[in-house]
Amino acid sequence: MALSLNAELHLFDGQTLKNKQFRKLPYPHENVCLAQESNRGLYAVGSKSHVVLVDQKTLNYETKIISTYQGIRSLSFTHDILTIGTGSGVLLFYDVRAKKYLQSKKTKRQVTMKVAKGWVVSKL
Repeated sequence: MALSLNAELHLFDGQTLKNKQFRKLPYPHENVCLAQESNRGLYAVGSKSHVVLVDQKTLNYETKIISTYQGIRSLSFTHDILTIGTGSGVLLFYDVRAKKYLQSKKTKRQVTMKVAKGWVVSKL
């Protein structure tokens, strides 16, 4: 799988290096990161303000996630949790199974982590 600058996903055959399939992404601005979750068969693509979860086999959109912070720069899966890194130094945590951001049990607010000067500060 490759992410192109013209907002397309390209699925290549590993042996022939031929493009088997491609899909135009719904959000064309700043598509800069791609992550894979093999157990669920998903790709996550980060753009300026959204993350799109894409089915690996069909390249159909499974979920469109609106980011509460602009400038998505990194994505990483740990089982059912998608970690979203932003250009402003904030980490967001999205539960793929529940289809919502993680919330603090105590405050019911979205769980985030913000990078401070040399430290990571947890905000619950």
